[in-house]
Amino acid sequence: MDIKNKIQKHIDTIIIGSGAGGLSAAICLSKAGQRVMVLEQHDVPGGWCHSFYLNGHRFSPGVHYIGLLGEGESTRALYEGLGIANNLVFFRMNPKGYEHCFIGKERIDLRAILMI
Repeated sequence: MDIKNKIQKHIDTIIIGSGAGGLSAAICLSKAGQRVMVLEQHDVPGGWCHSFYLNGHRFSPGVHYIGLLGEGESTRALYEGLGIANNLVFFRMNPKGYEHCFIGKERIDLRAILMI
């Protein structure tokens, strides 16, 4: 039996990329009974959500801020539905300025926006 027939016989869905979207889709499909294969070209899963070390310093290349994590909000509901909410720790951003940009001598504070 060649590889194509083996895949068709044992795998229902192939997902290319193990970023947040690919892994979320894989979890949802596997919970629905699908046999899922996730393919990733990097040596670690996570896409832009993983960290790496270079010369003793840790870098996080992608996601830094995630919104809608309050009780009943959509991102939290997604993580709860995926069954991973209890394994994650989130910290609320400083509403007065969680990020700062400097243009010349001017400082611009980026503030957290609370949706009510």
